[in-house]
Amino acid sequence: MRWLVAILVVTFFATPALAEWYEGGTLHNASLAQWKAGSYSDKLATAGDWSVTILGEAKVRKIGFSGVKVIANEIVNCVDEVAKENSISSQRASEMAAACFIMLGL
Repeated sequence: MRWLVAILVVTFFATPALAEWYEGGTLHNASLAQWKAGSYSDKLATAGDWSVTILGEAKVRKIGFSGVKVIANEIVNCVDEVAKENSISSQRASEMAAACFIMLGL
């Protein structure tokens, strides 16, 4: 019995909690070059933050976080596409994301 308790305690405390998709974004002030080098999860979390800000509280409540995730994913794809153009790699990813919101009609 003691070993079972030990296993449960180790499993509970040693297993890191899975982060939600919208946690941990660090690319808010990134250049397109930095964006390009970022992980998908970092991009998605950052795009989620931008999406919530641009959409506003009422829209976010209406579509929920699953809807925000769909929009954030569209923004990631759009900014990734823009980031392929090396001649603008010093531009801010946030500026391109704002343009993507407009172009995509979000």
